[in-house]
Amino acid sequence: MNGPDILSHTRELLATAVARHRPSTHHPLNVSPYVAMSLLQKAIRRGEQALALRAAATLHLSDPARLWRRLGVIAPEDVGVADLETLFVVTAALAGNTVRGRLGGEWPVASYLTSRLARSDKCRAADDLLLAAQRHPSLAHEGREFAFLPTRELIEITTGSGPLPERALALGYALGTGRRPSKHLQFRRGEPGLVFDELCERGLPHTVVEIARENFRRCFR
Repeated sequence: MNGPDILSHTRELLATAVARHRPSTHHPLNVSPYVAMSLLQKAIRRGEQALALRAAATLHLSDPARLWRRLGVIAPEDVGVADLETLFVVTAALAGNTVRGRLGGEWPVASYLTSRLARSDKCRAADDLLLAAQRHPSLAHEGREFAFLPTRELIEITTGSGPLPERALALGYALGTGRRPSKHLQFRRGEPGLVFDELCERGLPHTVVEIARENFRRCFR
């Protein structure tokens, strides 16, 4: 399947799940959106579903855009490869309130996804790999060199057999560092469209690549 078909199929699965889910009652907290965002992620990380839902309700009422961006970040950072289907359905819901309206409505979708994230198995390997790629002393030379390599050379390194942190660093530079600046990386615009196309062409699982493309597009604009 291509990207639109993958997303359409994933949204069908999500719509069915939301229709069977009983949304929680709103019980917002008297905290700022910044505290609510932090609380949402930490509660999901610890599997504290009731607290995560209250944090989500707070953001839903005060700043819904922050709620969706945060859910889109939590899914790969805290769940990741431990539950790819959950990562997929969260990403499929990031396309905007019109899409979420067709899936069952803003709060029913948010309530379902928050509960599902809290209940899911967790794996922070992707976030750990990002930190290792950016900060490990053994990659200091590559951190300077990769910023100036052509994108296709970076993709060759990414899909090669080198150490995983080195490949992750190459991928980060190929995608570009400007959307998520880091004091540990040099600025580079990147070519995300080319990167995701090439990853598909090189035989990586298309569903994973297309969901990653959509998450990158929605969360790092």
